[in-house]
Amino acid sequence: MVYYDAHFHIAQCSYAAAAGASCAQSPEEFLRQEALAASSPFRVCCLFGIHPQDAAAGQQLLRRNAAFLEQLLRERRICGIGECGLDFFTEELKAARALQEEAWHISLGLAASYGMPLLVHDRKALDELFRDSRELARLPSVIFHAFPFGAREALALLAHGVNAYFSFGAALLRGSRKAEDCVRSLPAARILMETDAPFQPFRDESFAPPERIRAVYERAAAIRAVSAGEWALWMEKNFCGAFLSGAASPA
Repeated sequence: MVYYDAHFHIAQCSYAAAAGASCAQSPEEFLRQEALAASSPFRVCCLFGIHPQDAAAGQQLLRRNAAFLEQLLRERRICGIGECGLDFFTEELKAARALQEEAWHISLGLAASYGMPLLVHDRKALDELFRDSRELARLPSVIFHAFPFGAREALALLAHGVNAYFSFGAALLRGSRKAEDCVRSLPAARILMETDAPFQPFRDESFAPPERIRAVYERAAAIRAVSAGEWALWMEKNFCGAFLSGAASPA
């Protein structure tokens, strides 16, 4: 059985425990990610993005990362942009709204120009997703990492024409009702599994292991009342549809 982890950080973990999509947030992290992905026994797709928390760190860092992102796109070295998005979870992050918005719209524009999937980090910014749904609908796919909202919001994004996939991981294992309801009620063709390793550790952990992807799959299969093998086949199809459709050539 092949597992696909739709969102993890191989450069932070130093290894992959499954096939999947790895994100990097700085040029240095990306180069380590690229080397680890090339030597991994698993198929690891590399992404790079301007994380909203990094965008909030200042204009200079934002511009550096934006330039590096476009370089990677020109060189066809990534299969998606991410993670990127908006995060208004704290007062400090809210105060950096203008920088976050700038980074977000840079990411949207590049994804449209290069025909690339976009992997989205979004906290406390649901209205902005619908505000920009027309731009999101122009993209080959949009993957909502650790989707924090409910099934109604997910279905509404699909109704707005967004080719959206909704990814779930640690929240399922923590018993999140929203995550469980999404996995139970959304079309199976719109769901992905992730760990976000090494982030989102459990209590008394300092590191969320990539191997946790198996437990995520098992929990989701139980919620859907299907076999683990059937669920794995669905997730493989979804992963390929979400991440392997980028053309990486300017429009």
